[in-house]
Amino acid sequence: MDSNSFRMLYMIDKCNQMKLQAEKSGEFIYDVVARHRPDVRLDYARAARHFKARNKVLLPKSDTSIGYLHDIYWVCSSADDNLLTSLYNHAESTREKGWHGIHNELYEWTISKT
Repeated sequence: MDSNSFRMLYMIDKCNQMKLQAEKSGEFIYDVVARHRPDVRLDYARAARHFKARNKVLLPKSDTSIGYLHDIYWVCSSADDNLLTSLYNHAESTREKGWHGIHNELYEWTISKT
């Protein structure tokens, strides 16, 4: 398995646990969640406006005709973020065999769960 992707998904899962704890202790749910790689700059206000206008997960342009989604960033609701973040558990269970790479797995996970 791609160990870099696994580490990335692990850290996203840990961040999501912090988000869930903040929501639980503050008795609220985030309207918009933005996650991105640390080497990427994201215009948060623009991304949030775009997400709210479409009410759909915002991802970078990807080639869905070949089952491929970029992992550079996502902007979505807290519930969709929980779903996308749960890809870590799938990665952990298919780590030895069955993993088809982060871009293909992200596509499959997103399509099969929505």
